[in-house]
Amino acid sequence: MKLADIERLIDSGESDTVEFKKSTGQLRRAFQTLCAFLNGHGGQVIIGVTSKGKITGQQISDSTLEDVASHIAKLEPPASVMIHRIPLEGSEEKDLLVLGADPGDATVPFAYDGRPYQRLGNTTVVMPQERYQALLIERTHS
Repeated sequence: MKLADIERLIDSGESDTVEFKKSTGQLRRAFQTLCAFLNGHGGQVIIGVTSKGKITGQQISDSTLEDVASHIAKLEPPASVMIHRIPLEGSEEKDLLVLGADPGDATVPFAYDGRPYQRLGNTTVVMPQERYQALLIERTHS
């Protein structure tokens, strides 16, 4: 994944498969959205971009990546989250962090920190209990 690929996603704006977060200070919301992506059609959270699509980047340290790993561990059942670190041109200190979720057919539904989420347009919301229970029953019978 290259910066040009990310710039094309940013130009298209937030959607049912793309979300922007300004910094890893919003990791909790980022992972709620990743959970929704896992329960839907997949998607990517791009960290280091404002909600209006301005690329700001962020310093990413080892502790930042450890924080990301601790949030990944809160996804149930365990999920594979792709992590891409994209250096910003002209800035040796700032990168974009792209977190990608690709849903697995047999493991839906997913929950993050004990709650299931879904995507409605470009918004992440808590999944209704009835839908969550129906998906659990489907998973059990498949």
